[in-house]
Amino acid sequence: MEKLKRIGRQLLLEVFSEALAQRATAIIVAHNHPSGVLEPSAEDREVTRRLKKAGDILGMPIIDHLVFSEEGFISMLEGNMF
Repeated sequence: MEKLKRIGRQLLLEVFSEALAQRATAIIVAHNHPSGVLEPSAEDREVTRRLKKAGDILGMPIIDHLVFSEEGFISMLEGNMF
């Protein structure tokens, strides 16, 4: 997901404005790794950390971040990665 490459303000606005418009009470973030590597990158972890912090402030928690590849998927929550 190209949006995850933009860690800054724009990404936060896109994620949370859509969630607010849909009246979501929580968010699950998901994106793919076309490289096939399931391990979340340092950037993935930073994005998750920032989204989690913003979600906590807004009262709309990030409850998981899923990374998909041809091998399957990984849950950052289950892997204690945030």
